[in-house]
Amino acid sequence: RGRDALVYFAYPSLAPEFHHAYAQTHALVAEFMEDSNLLVGMLNVELNDVPPPYNNWAQTPNVMLYLANRKENPRFIPLRTAPGETMTGES
Repeated sequence: RGRDALVYFAYPSLAPEFHHAYAQTHALVAEFMEDSNLLVGMLNVELNDVPPPYNNWAQTPNVMLYLANRKENPRFIPLRTAPGETMTGES
């Protein structure tokens, strides 16, 4: 509970090329942050249920930052597919 968490909500079949590329980047972030206070994880939303309120943000691939001791107020990080565009419809 006292650690920050960076979670990739993955939809591998929705955007397979993007997922493959981003999953590799996410794994590198996890490796680089291994000795830090940041927990880096990935959740395959196609194979797992996401409980409320977290499922509100898990409609498309996205990354959420859950700050330690403030997990109820996660930070949404939109995924960019091109400059100025996002996969999640946010801008």
